Amino acid sequence: MDAVLQRLRVDPARGLDDEEAARRRRQYGENVLQATRKTPWYTVLLRQFVDVLIFILLIAAAISM
Repeated sequence: MDAVLQRLRVDPARGLDDEEAARRRRQYGENVLQATRKTPWYTVLLRQFVDVLIFILLIAAAISM
């Protein structure tokens, strides 16, 4: 952890002063996560079946029935 603090030049007791925080915000941008569209559950389920091996297993299961 000390290596990270040294690399980022941060004092863990004081944190960043306002001027340094503003400078880093200008340089790196705001610390926010970008919103993404949620993938519907049925799309996630259908993606499981796009592998060639899955097709082979499904065909083998159908033949064995």
